[in-house]
Amino acid sequence: MGAHSWAGLSESALARVRGILDSTGLGAVVLTTPGAVSWATRGLNLPIDRAAGVDTIWVVINADSACLITTEVEAPRLREEYLAAHPSIDLVAVPWWDSSRLRRGSHRAQRSGRGRNRH
Repeated sequence: MGAHSWAGLSESALARVRGILDSTGLGAVVLTTPGAVSWATRGLNLPIDRAAGVDTIWVVINADSACLITTEVEAPRLREEYLAAHPSIDLVAVPWWDSSRLRRGSHRAQRSGRGRNRH
């Protein structure tokens, strides 16, 4: 599959979340639900299950960066189809079979502010 035409993260979503971070004093936010992820990523991930409580992609946004967290299964597809045209968007890949790794990956991304293609 070739690269898809994806516009990248929504600048308006990033600005809105960063405004909330600034006004509340929070360091970062992690978007995990299909609706929130779709809003922030302009529909990057087509939901596998629209009723799911969490998406297969999470978005971590802090004051000066944002990154995507997904499973090692989805990461190659995202890199090839979407992120090739957006090298500034960081991606953290975690094992699909351990949901706690998504949480740990989001904590790492929040602390470091960047997640450049780490596993």
